[in-house]
Amino acid sequence: TDQLALAEWDQLAVNSATVSQQVVDAVITGELFEVAGNPLAVAVGGQFRDVEYRSTPDSLSAAGRANEQGIEAAVRGRQDVLAFFAEAVMPIGDLGEIQVAVRNEDYGDGISTTDPKLSFEFGLTDWLGVRGSWGTSFQAPTVRQTAAASSSAFIDDPASPSGPGGTLVCVSTGLNNNIAVTVEGSPNLQPQEAENINLGLVFQTDNCRAAVDYVYFDYTDLIAPDASPQAIVDNDCLDDGIPNDPRVIRDAGGQLREVKSQFVNIGAVETSGIDLTADYNME
Repeated sequence: TDQLALAEWDQLAVNSATVSQQVVDAVITGELFEVAGNPLAVAVGGQFRDVEYRSTPDSLSAAGRANEQGIEAAVRGRQDVLAFFAEAVMPIGDLGEIQVAVRNEDYGDGISTTDPKLSFEFGLTDWLGVRGSWGTSFQAPTVRQTAAASSSAFIDDPASPSGPGGTLVCVSTGLNNNIAVTVEGSPNLQPQEAENINLGLVFQTDNCRAAVDYVYFDYTDLIAPDASPQAIVDNDCLDDGIPNDPRVIRDAGGQLREVKSQFVNIGAVETSGIDLTADYNME
């Protein structure tokens, strides 16, 4: 029957992914001394984070016998992070306050970043205030971006061993290969970084509060996946007409066997905007 035929093609796939994180913090806070009668409040501390990522595909997918083409492999990775930070807040009389902070995080393997921040908020009148901040921020590579994973894919090969003496040349013969795709952990992957600027005005009465802020972000070393396996193979011939990309692995006969890729740091992005917020409270 149709139901029996359908049952032959039904597949129950079970994939599991787990991220576990353990964090230990140590913080000391207090007032150091007074500046012009205003107490200087300080917090210093450290943090240790252990992050582990595991992804296990369905057994049929891992064996290449699922409904989709290709093979899906397990992914495992681990990341230990050590951080130190300090922050100080100093009131400026009844006018407002200034905050200064700095944080360093070390991910090992030469990946570390130190980011400062300076911010202020002052009241110009009873109903008008000004605020602003400058600092740098970061987003470190995730465990998934630094771990290794393998799978398979069908690739159209733009090259073939059809040159003189069976040499490899960029001449497509329409050959489609099921090859291994390896996404390697990138040891040189650096954190995404950004410079952040904020300037704003705050209007406040008994029932109404409104603010307008200008925000600016300058991102560098953005993290993104490398080109797709098909694009890597195609560009191997398009760049100089010679199939010589070390990421494209072939056997002695020129048969395509494996393509390697990884996450990489790409270009920069600048973005800015205006934030408008308003609240009105009614009894």
